[in-house]
Amino acid sequence: MFSVFGIKSRPLIAWLLVLAAGRCLFAGREFLAGPREQIVAGQLLVGLQPGADINQILSALVPQATASFINRERNTYLLNLPPGIQAAASQVLAAHPLVNYVEPNRIRNTTVVPPNDAMLTQQWALTTIQAVQAWSYFPDHYLTASTAGANRVKVAILDTGADCTHPDFMNAGGASTDSAQGGQLDWTDSLALTATTISSPACPWEDDDGHGTHTAGILAAATDNAAGVASLGFPLQLVVIKTSNAAGTATDAVVAQGIYAAIGAGAQVVSMSLGGAGYSQTMQEAMDSAWQHNVLVVAAAGNSGDTTLIYPGAGNYVLGVAATDDTNARAKFSTYGNWIKIAAPGVNILSTLPTYGSQYGTSYGTLQGTSMSTPHVAALGGLLFAANPGISVAAVAQRIQQTAQSPNTGWNEYIGYGVIDAGAALAGIPGPFTQGSLTGQVIEPNGNPVTGAVVTAGDQSYTTAVDPNTGGINGLFRINLNPGTYAIAVSAPGYTTVNMQGVVVAGADTMLTVQMGVPYGEFTGVVTYNGVGVAGAVVEAVSGGLIRGAAVTNASGSYTLSVQPGTYTLTASAPNYINTASASQSLSANGTVTVSLALSALGDLAGTVTDLNGVGVANAHIDFSNGSFSGGAVTGAGGSYSTFGLPAGTYTVTASAPGYSSVSATGVSVTANTSTPVNLRFSTGVPVVSACDITLGSTTSVADVQKMIDEALGLAQAANDLNGDGVVNVLDVQIVIDAVMNLGCSAS
Repeated sequence: MFSVFGIKSRPLIAWLLVLAAGRCLFAGREFLAGPREQIVAGQLLVGLQPGADINQILSALVPQATASFINRERNTYLLNLPPGIQAAASQVLAAHPLVNYVEPNRIRNTTVVPPNDAMLTQQWALTTIQAVQAWSYFPDHYLTASTAGANRVKVAILDTGADCTHPDFMNAGGASTDSAQGGQLDWTDSLALTATTISSPACPWEDDDGHGTHTAGILAAATDNAAGVASLGFPLQLVVIKTSNAAGTATDAVVAQGIYAAIGAGAQVVSMSLGGAGYSQTMQEAMDSAWQHNVLVVAAAGNSGDTTLIYPGAGNYVLGVAATDDTNARAKFSTYGNWIKIAAPGVNILSTLPTYGSQYGTSYGTLQGTSMSTPHVAALGGLLFAANPGISVAAVAQRIQQTAQSPNTGWNEYIGYGVIDAGAALAGIPGPFTQGSLTGQVIEPNGNPVTGAVVTAGDQSYTTAVDPNTGGINGLFRINLNPGTYAIAVSAPGYTTVNMQGVVVAGADTMLTVQMGVPYGEFTGVVTYNGVGVAGAVVEAVSGGLIRGAAVTNASGSYTLSVQPGTYTLTASAPNYINTASASQSLSANGTVTVSLALSALGDLAGTVTDLNGVGVANAHIDFSNGSFSGGAVTGAGGSYSTFGLPAGTYTVTASAPGYSSVSATGVSVTANTSTPVNLRFSTGVPVVSACDITLGSTTSVADVQKMIDEALGLAQAANDLNGDGVVNVLDVQIVIDAVMNLGCSAS
């Protein structure tokens, strides 16, 4: 939406005179461009107080400007200005009492480093991140066009677009990349916020650079389709949002719009392989909104090879991803510092490229950069959402970090908590960490960051400061601590000290926002299962459908959650448990309300898969589905298996293994707090197709096989110890059944 105003200059001059006399007491924050930041000339981003009218403000102050919405909920706008007045307009707008902030529209670049090696013949990264182990938790091993439904978890990828007809976004047996027709790309929700320059494009978001197709292939290329490459996130579907142009650049305004579009499309993960120097309040608010909507944001750390803060990867409520090589060491180009949350392979990564050619090559090629690392982490986030229905975004971030591969016992500035391990993340196997961190942002009442704030926890403190490279203010902090419950005090000049409690868990960040100058109250309580405290559960305060605050339980299941006064529903969640919610709770300023929450465990399946002789079959694949939820498991050396938590329902459970005919159990009931035993036995007897028309029904059918089984069961009553194990049991009966099955028609 655009609002155009007539050209008048006197209000601007009048307000400049006001500024000369003294800044308004309730003025907003003006974020100035730093020396290493790229900005769009003649544009500003403005955030207003709730209910403020941009038209009235501009007509009074800067009538030369035109405005368009970034986000209605946040009341943020992109302003276009005539040449020569950007600096003055920024200053006068920031002085208005209804303006929260004004900042330049910074430019973010795709974060790719041109490869310096020949094209790789295999995807080493998938081995490093244990992709095969992760895939065992999903049914049918790989998707085909007939099994890839449109109800899969959505991951939005904000980049230069994608080659929407690339054959490696088509699953086996299909001829379309559209997820509604069995492909990998969500054509319904994908869109272009930056127009493609491709002539007669197959879709509006056709990739005109090549970078987006490469990152999309890393994230969710079709796998086992006899074409090209595999991907960690093949069970997912991609919402392609074209935010970057043919030169690989995007502005903060467009990126923020892309994040809001991803939220609106129902994506549970946002992947951004882009970045640039300079803090953006507009983008931070968009990422805050994603977290409040239970959406995980993943972004590249940058390729400067130094400590330059690269946004959005350095922001709050985002997993900033560093790049590693095939030895799990930090890539020399990977940016490092306090904001690094996790790492993933980013050197010489093989993936898809546009089939019509690009600056990087045609169809397939290798690139390197934190751009390539980011989609690996985004894919893992998507898989965790898929495997754990209802899981909180905080729990997903925590699981990714706690299960990473690291030579360290805690966080470091080069690789965060280490290189992702998808197999361990899906299995819930944490690394040997002994330290965690408190991370977050200190903001003032209008939501802008505070510099000079002192955050203290235990015997450590951190002072928020300006970015030494750009001079920008960001309010970010990190304190590394041993696991435990800490009293947190946050002080800043001009504000009353904020006191709260926080829990630090081993191997992960506890992320929070501390707002100065506003009152807080506290929810406290215990999260239990069967009367025993649940450690590491996430408790969230939800109001208006948004997550307003979150806390993690300590070793005994206790939590303290500080939020502003209001009415909330408290929810508790943890992997393999059923989410629980409280009744509506009112919290007053400086008040304390105790709310304890009892979790129910998801049901699961467990059992053994054996051959016809009763011997356990290792590495058999277990698939289970109830029509709306599906998953998988793999048997161990003795043929035993167990699944992760499953929603209640009636399932079909199938076992398959090379050399055996698949066997299924139907009507399997799964209920909360219960492990349902399902034992499955393979038979290598004559297949159904070799049975004869024993029942004289003119066709060979399952009835003929059933007749053979019935006759075998009659003979089995006289079964002896045929297998010589010293007892007459079901194994001897099975030998008789198998023998009769092998007789075929003679059984009649």
